[in-house]
Amino acid sequence: MPAASRKIQVRIKCDDKTYPVVVCAKSAAADLDKVFKGLGLFESRGPMGRLRRRACILIDDGFAHARPDAVRAIKKLFSPGENLIIKVPGAETSKSFHRAEKILGQMISHGLRRNDLCIAVGGGVVGDLGGFVASLYHRGIDVVHIPTTFLAMVDSSIGGKTAVNHTDGKNLIGTFHQPAAVIAVLDFLESLSDFDFLSGIGEVFKYAAGFSPGLFRYLDRNATRVLDRDPEVLTHILLESVRIKAEVVRRDERETGVAGLHLGRSKFGDRRLLNLGHTIGHGIEKAYSMPHGLAVAVGVTLAAKLSAKVKLCPLRCYDEIMSLGTKLSLQTEADLHWSLKDVLPYVRRDKKLVGNHLQFVCLKDVGHAVVRLTKLDELELLED
Repeated sequence: MPAASRKIQVRIKCDDKTYPVVVCAKSAAADLDKVFKGLGLFESRGPMGRLRRRACILIDDGFAHARPDAVRAIKKLFSPGENLIIKVPGAETSKSFHRAEKILGQMISHGLRRNDLCIAVGGGVVGDLGGFVASLYHRGIDVVHIPTTFLAMVDSSIGGKTAVNHTDGKNLIGTFHQPAAVIAVLDFLESLSDFDFLSGIGEVFKYAAGFSPGLFRYLDRNATRVLDRDPEVLTHILLESVRIKAEVVRRDERETGVAGLHLGRSKFGDRRLLNLGHTIGHGIEKAYSMPHGLAVAVGVTLAAKLSAKVKLCPLRCYDEIMSLGTKLSLQTEADLHWSLKDVLPYVRRDKKLVGNHLQFVCLKDVGHAVVRLTKLDELELLED
């Protein structure tokens, strides 16, 4: 069992902002209260000195149903009547202008001030929505993410991207708004379904394959303990994943695309590299209704396959990635009976498509992702 909490600092270069990501073992009220106090989240410094904060707490209603004990613990962080509790469906349809406007109206009616904060308790949908409304209210108030899925812990809660959807597409309307803190509670993972847990592991697999030979080897040695949800192992891979994403975001917060990141070997970053596995993975997710992280894992193996086909990486790289995917009980390109004709319509909508070329994230080796301009017809190599 890990210590009560472990912390890593995330630094964003744009405004030299730093915020903590804390891994907390338990969701008991006393544990959460200790973390919040330690991070100084209960008070803010205003023109009249230090002020006690109130909070707008957005909670995924599915999580509220599954973990009422955790919701009670979070509510106890603030005095009764001070906090505004809003339950939000975890479905993608919640990420809308209509719901954001309704939440903003409730915040106004409740009299929240610019030094108060928004707490987003849920997966990626609630996190995106909470970050979005926090970025707009009084031109930006603090948001604290308490992600309830492993996918949100290692991915969407880190990096400051917020968004709502438009009728013409997903995540088309959004802002960059870095959180004040991210608090990942390990015992939330106990109630996750295998599908939801493995969806988060799919993103960890991406970080290892694209950025960190060390994390790749750690996962290979500890695959059984990962699947057993060993707290010590989960803490390690969670913090390593956060470290990787934070380093990419620090160097390229707004995805300007300064190419050439290879951690430890480059002074530059390219946030596009975080899309490893996503170009094809998004198409697979849509075409076959797969959970996001599981589709990304398939996309990573397909990226390795394409990289080997065009001789960008050695065949050994592809073999090692396929082997680790199998050890982690993730689907690989060999397990999924997919068709390019099913996936291509979604790939053509990729926002990284330039003319007839994709900014496709490939691999030069395990732990070394690169952006490669790839013609759409080159994707036919993936069906061989």
